[in-house]
Amino acid sequence: MKGKKSYAFFLLIILGASVLLLSLSYAKESMKGKENKGESIEKADLRIVCSSTCTKVKTNEETTFAITNLMTEARTLALWISPINQEEEIKVFLNGNEQLNLQNPILWEFSSFGEVNDFKNFTILIKSEKKTEYNIKIEDYEEKNTLLNAIKIDDNIYQEKGNYYYYGENPSNYILYNDSLYQIIGIIEEDIKLISPVLGLGTYKEENNYATLKDYQKSFGKEDFVIEDALSYKSWMTGEKGFWLKDQENNLAYYASKYDGIEKSVKYVDLYIREVVSIKKDTLLLKGEGTIENPYEVVYESE
Repeated sequence: MKGKKSYAFFLLIILGASVLLLSLSYAKESMKGKENKGESIEKADLRIVCSSTCTKVKTNEETTFAITNLMTEARTLALWISPINQEEEIKVFLNGNEQLNLQNPILWEFSSFGEVNDFKNFTILIKSEKKTEYNIKIEDYEEKNTLLNAIKIDDNIYQEKGNYYYYGENPSNYILYNDSLYQIIGIIEEDIKLISPVLGLGTYKEENNYATLKDYQKSFGKEDFVIEDALSYKSWMTGEKGFWLKDQENNLAYYASKYDGIEKSVKYVDLYIREVVSIKKDTLLLKGEGTIENPYEVVYESE
């Protein structure tokens, strides 16, 4: 009798161990399924592991990217998110921080990676009432993609005290802005200044943004330029029609034209209007060569 009890007890132990092993095996397979839910991309110099897919993000679902630098030197990566519809009310959070000035596409410059096998995690969350997907792309960030660098290396650039001005009769300074063909005045006081084509006639308005007298003078590219020289030389900013400049003197406003050079006028007469706008100097360059046939196209920040 005693032997039968020992045998039964032994069978219970074996049965319990079997149940435990089956449970552990099931749990392991379950975890394995969860781990395989994500996606990974491995290139010769980069490894990316994503909590879902590495090419798209869904609204209202946080996506995590584990990125490993496999290069032997430091690098900076960029994440592109597109297309961003400015009419939709969305909020974008990168590493938990809301991005207030959205671009289309969104560019996120990652913190610089150090030596080989430097590893970092990043999270993306796009909040929206609509359920949709956005395309994402991770690549090396290259400063040459900025409009700033394209301007600095142009042959028709006049540099003075950290500012860069386009000069000459026909520089490659055309740029698309609000679906219109503007021209770049230069990089001035940390911003890139653009000037519009003629927008119409009007009297001088204090609140309007016009090109300054200095902007116009620098377009001739001469260090010793004086106002009286305006009729002796030509520049890309000189037009057939006289347009307002920002500067004033003795309650008169300056204007510039091909036939008058630089002169002053009372403010209540109608002259042509060319508006000036400023964009950030780190504005990204998408394509173009700055010519009238192939103007620069850039990524503008939304207001």
